[in-house]
Amino acid sequence: MKRLLRLWRPERRRREVDEEIERHLELRAAELERRGFTPEEATAEARRRFGGDEGIEAVRASAARRDRKLTLSDRCSDLRQDLVLALRRAVRQPVSTAAELLILTLAVALLTGTVTLVDRVLLRPLPFPEAERLVSLWSVGEEGDAFPWVSMSNWADWNDAAAIEASGLFAQSDMSVTLEDDVPRRISAYDVAGGFFSALRMPLLSGRWPSEDEVEVGASVALVEESFWRSRMSAAELPAQIEIGDRRVDVIGVARRDAAYPSGAQLWRVRPVRRMAGRARNSINWNAVARLGPGVTTGAAKAELDGIAAAIRESDPAAIYSWGVGIVPFADFVTDDARSPLLLLLAGALGVLLVAGANVAALNVARATARVGEGAVRRALGAGRARLIRHELTGHLLVIAMAAVLGIGIAALGIELSVRKIDLPLPRSGEIGLDVRAGLLGAAVVGLVGLASAMLPALFTSNSATPTGSRAEVTSRRGVVVGRALVVFEVVLAVVLLSAGGALLRDYRTVLTRDLGFEPRGVVTAEVALTSEAYRDAVDPRMEWWDEALRRVSRIPGVAAAGIANRSTTDHRPNGFVLAEGESEPSGGAIYAAIGGAYLEAMGIPLISGRAFDAGDGPDTERVVLVSEVLADRYWPGESALGKRIQALSMEGFGADQAPWLGVVGVVGSTRAWGYQADEIPPEMYVLAEQIPVWMGTAAVVARAESQESDILGPVGEEVRAVDGDLAVETRLLTADLAEPLAQHQALTLLLGGFAVIAVLLASVGIYSILRFQIGLRRRELGLRAALGASGTDLVGMVLRDALLLAGLGATLGTVLAILTGGLLRTSLYALSPTDPITLAATAASLLLIAVVAASEPALRAARMDPNDALRRA
Repeated sequence: MKRLLRLWRPERRRREVDEEIERHLELRAAELERRGFTPEEATAEARRRFGGDEGIEAVRASAARRDRKLTLSDRCSDLRQDLVLALRRAVRQPVSTAAELLILTLAVALLTGTVTLVDRVLLRPLPFPEAERLVSLWSVGEEGDAFPWVSMSNWADWNDAAAIEASGLFAQSDMSVTLEDDVPRRISAYDVAGGFFSALRMPLLSGRWPSEDEVEVGASVALVEESFWRSRMSAAELPAQIEIGDRRVDVIGVARRDAAYPSGAQLWRVRPVRRMAGRARNSINWNAVARLGPGVTTGAAKAELDGIAAAIRESDPAAIYSWGVGIVPFADFVTDDARSPLLLLLAGALGVLLVAGANVAALNVARATARVGEGAVRRALGAGRARLIRHELTGHLLVIAMAAVLGIGIAALGIELSVRKIDLPLPRSGEIGLDVRAGLLGAAVVGLVGLASAMLPALFTSNSATPTGSRAEVTSRRGVVVGRALVVFEVVLAVVLLSAGGALLRDYRTVLTRDLGFEPRGVVTAEVALTSEAYRDAVDPRMEWWDEALRRVSRIPGVAAAGIANRSTTDHRPNGFVLAEGESEPSGGAIYAAIGGAYLEAMGIPLISGRAFDAGDGPDTERVVLVSEVLADRYWPGESALGKRIQALSMEGFGADQAPWLGVVGVVGSTRAWGYQADEIPPEMYVLAEQIPVWMGTAAVVARAESQESDILGPVGEEVRAVDGDLAVETRLLTADLAEPLAQHQALTLLLGGFAVIAVLLASVGIYSILRFQIGLRRRELGLRAALGASGTDLVGMVLRDALLLAGLGATLGTVLAILTGGLLRTSLYALSPTDPITLAATAASLLLIAVVAASEPALRAARMDPNDALRRA
């Protein structure tokens, strides 16, 4: 710090002026004494003739003005000289300058992009008025566990709390929408109830929110998202009518794209609130948002809501999810899934930044150490150390400024590509965009790291007192030591990043190789919502429609098997309570699926024992059910499940006296029904769709291709659509449905893996640079070794040993650090441990191999060295 303060020393200049004035007064007083004045009279007369105190202050002020003028001029001249010399040096050393510029540009781009994502998603307040008053209301089970799903009946009682100013419900409900082109399309939509809009106060681009009367009766009104309104509705004047199913709905408002919640929603439809008692309170299929009253704390609100929950449990003992009410800040609820991945990405970007800084420092130390003699000559000619440091830093500041501009531009393009062209799997994605703050912050942080990286070599070049001799040699040796330490630091960080990226990649590959219990490859699904009045109010036409669709699809050439199911995608499969015969209370839930046709064959689910549904099962026969092995083992361990009976309490009735008994006729293989990412294999039950067609309002045809699923994708959609052209059909590959929940995991793997690759490349460049520079310094030693009989192989081995020493030390320390920081990865892994030994071992081995490759060229250079030439030039 003292060295930096010496760059500008006005106090010293003032002392010099005072000393000059005092010397002048002493000389004048001495002359007056020679003329006969006493010492006291001479001193007073000298000050009087100088002008007294006013004269002294005038001289000081004049000297200060002169110094300021000269200092500014000198500094401008110095800066001009430094810039010219920096440009000349860049021209003479284009490779090293370009490498420094590229490294810093990458660091600016990565850090700016990551900071933008973290800022927009996690740090910025939600785009709603007084968003700090918004909370999410959660159900609480008997064991005190809170979860975000609530029942409408419980929420209706919570909504009466004095602590709540407004509250509402929302649930995803993909809908079939028909616009002016008369082509029905499935869109991402949400049913909302209660004071959803009053709670959020979602900013509107146009129109209005539903009125209290419209909310109360569940009027046929809806709001749409800005992009949907512009692209699909041609920015129609409001109110405008659209058709959802076969019902006309008035669109009364347009939500701004950057304030639409949930992210990706295109439409919000108002639904009425219905209160139900008993086991109906356990139907938890809504999310709840609430706005607390002014000044109400979450503690006070929770105390009141817990009292309401206790009253519900007292009046309805069957309400098993009313042991309290969880209150979570709505911002945390919105961003919870993205918090760990984004913070992990930010840590990765900072790691790359540190590697980049160390790499730039190592490169600059090598260059600066080679110019120790030049610095010594400048010192001998009168240049101060501060002047030399400023001269050295000017070139780096020029590179940093260029890197900041280029890096911010690349970050802006990357964010635009991610948001506009790629469906970024992040909440609040509509709000993501580069702003000046994030760009300046990223550039400033990288600038500070760049300056720190440049300061070290600047100190080296200014540290030699003489142009030759031991001081310059010692400084060169110190440069080698510092460079080697920086390379080890790079390798440590590269190992940490590479092990994290490798763990995510191995985890992703491991998850994708999990046995699902069915074979998704080759399966095509065509999902349809029978929303018209003819299907909604009568169940018989539903099965007629599905039977016809199944017949058409089964006749398609290339279809090996086809069936139907009330849900085909893993994230929409309903789960409900099951009661086995002989038990008084349900012991758990099970996945509930209504199927028909050759569904088991189409999905590749094996029959373990008993029989599948056959022609003897129908709407008028005894109710039958197929159960999975997991369900059978739960209720009847060690014995056959065939002939046993169960009730689907939640799905077919809310009481034991309402749900029919289902006879088990077959046991099928268990499946990972929630997809690849699920650790648990849940129990499942399959009922015959013909026996309970009420569940076939929204369902799908499932078809298995004989060869390639792409061969039947189009024909399946066409045949299903031909049954009723007024219904929207969404045709997809089952593999795509299963991969969608892993999109965030995949994106995190790719991004962090990319960071790791960049860090490894930078580390390899550092190893290459320091070894090559070291060979230049050891030219005489290598020449002597060669002259004394050392072979080329010996010299190659010596260089490779140095490389392996650097990489081995860095890999060891990096592995220890990766183990210590592995907990940061825990929430982002599905199947592996953050400290997976295979990943850590592979990472260390990879770094050692990369070190050998990076050292190959310097090693060969040493082996080809001419001993005589080396000794002459040493």
